[in-house]
Amino acid sequence: MSYGQLLRCTQGVLRELKQHPAPQFQALRVTDLPTEILDNIVDLASPAQSKMLSCTCHILNDICQRHIFRTWRMKLHVFNLDHSTVDLPTLACLSRKDLERSAKFIVNNPRISHRVQKLVLADEWWVSRRAHPHENNPFTLGMGFYKSFMQIFASVLKSATNLHTLVLCSLELSLDFMRRVSEIPTLYTVELHFCHIPRAVRRKFSSDATFNCPQISNLRIYMDSSFQETHSRWYSLLLCSCLRTLSVIQFGMGPFPTPEQLFWKKCRLQNLERLSLDNTGVNDLVPLTKFLSRNSAAIRLTHFKLHVD
Repeated sequence: MSYGQLLRCTQGVLRELKQHPAPQFQALRVTDLPTEILDNIVDLASPAQSKMLSCTCHILNDICQRHIFRTWRMKLHVFNLDHSTVDLPTLACLSRKDLERSAKFIVNNPRISHRVQKLVLADEWWVSRRAHPHENNPFTLGMGFYKSFMQIFASVLKSATNLHTLVLCSLELSLDFMRRVSEIPTLYTVELHFCHIPRAVRRKFSSDATFNCPQISNLRIYMDSSFQETHSRWYSLLLCSCLRTLSVIQFGMGPFPTPEQLFWKKCRLQNLERLSLDNTGVNDLVPLTKFLSRNSAAIRLTHFKLHVD
């Protein structure tokens, strides 16, 4: 039996034991096992079990920390307002303090920040603000608040020196923040969930060819037809000109506005290999197909998926 076959058999046994936990082991001896097998054991463990295993010895501590901190989530969360007697601005400040504590933990521990491979950044206040479109929106926060809030996220991006995947949820992507993203050499996958790219940033993407992220090869874009600010996500293609995989997922029943003609003139996707379109309407399909047919963007295309509910 080859070493690879041994690893596959071990992983199969571990998976079977997780699904059907019998017999109940009284002792588990993992002395001198290869790191790959220990990785499989920890990968099938729950977060609580991983924390328990990390307290046993230095070898398991190192492996468990790699699994525990592989994905790090940070969000500006909204408290349960139904049971709160505190005003919204104060709640927002409390939420930002929680975010600061989470950021300081990563920034002040380089050994842990180096283990972060996937970073999820989310703003739940922006989601609540979209749900209250009237002028006196209680969830509207000042520009100063959001500037410091995005600076917290930027500090974490700088400290995560081994970051592979970045997930941005309901964020307004400023120019400084996107410049920080472009400076991450290890980043190759980005997901944009209902984010907003302001007009000034879109103009920068269109006019400055040097403002680019050539290291990003995978991009997933999520848009909502109910919220116009999410339609600007198309412009992220100008930032990621060396994409190999592109997925566009659209939600809602209404039509999506077509990007400006200047966008299609500036768009370059010569390395695109896999394209997936989910619930994409005709208004978006027509200019996209014209772009693919008139340019060399589809010359390397090997996989195409179109899904419509």
